[in-house]
Parts: sequence; structure tokens; C-alpha cells
Amino acid sequence: MNGIEKYSEIFIDQIRKLIKEPRNALELQEIIKNNLFGLNGPKQTNRAQTPSEIFFYKLYNGFSEIYDSYGCLLDIETYTGRFPYGRTRISKIRYLAYHMENHLHEIYILKERLTCKPSAATRNPGK
Repeated sequence: MNGIEKYSEIFIDQIRKLIKEPRNALELQEIIKNNLFGLNGPKQTNRAQTPSEIFFYKLYNGFSEIYDSYGCLLDIETYTGRFPYGRTRISKIRYLAYHMENHLHEIYILKERLTCKPSAATRNPGK
């Protein structure tokens, strides 16, 4: 198991703990469902959050952005390993150049996510 997988497990375990708390159970399940599936309905809690919950949400928001960038970089690695457009106007050179540009864009995004201060939404979750 690599570092990002271990880190993911920590967050999943923490989410399980938050959901199991009786005061959070139904509300958090609905919020998570709405966020995961893009459903209408509450996307955040209306009650006051504990300091540990605020800290966790800040970490989770940053982690999910970093994890998304990491996933995109892995996807690009897969895309460049195979050329699927043999009978189209897209040349192998253009295909590779496209993915190299996207790789550089994603590296820049990852660098910014690792070095930038959190957004106002991340600093004040639930507001």
C-alpha cells in the first residue's frame, strides 16, 4: 500500500466515525449522498461544528483536491500508453503532445494545491 492509499484509509475511517455518531448519522449520510451524486439538497451541515470536525473538513478538502490531481496524472500515464485513433485524422504526435500538455497543466495545478493557502470555503466549512 502506498502513501496516498494509507492517507485515504485514514480519511475513510474518520468519516465512518463521524457518521456513526448519533447526532450526525442521518444528516451526514444525506450530505455525503448529495455531494457524491450531485443531488439537490443540503451539501453541508447547518449545526455548529466541533473543532475536530472543522479541522477534519479542512484536511479533507485539501486532500481531495490533491488526490484528484494525482488521479489525473495516473490517467494521463494510461492514456499515453496506447494510441486508440488509428483511422482518424489525429496523428500519434498530436495525441502525445495533447497529453503531454495536459500532464504539465496537471503538474502545475498539483503544485498550486500543495503550496497555496486554503480558500475561504476551506477555512470556514459549513458557512
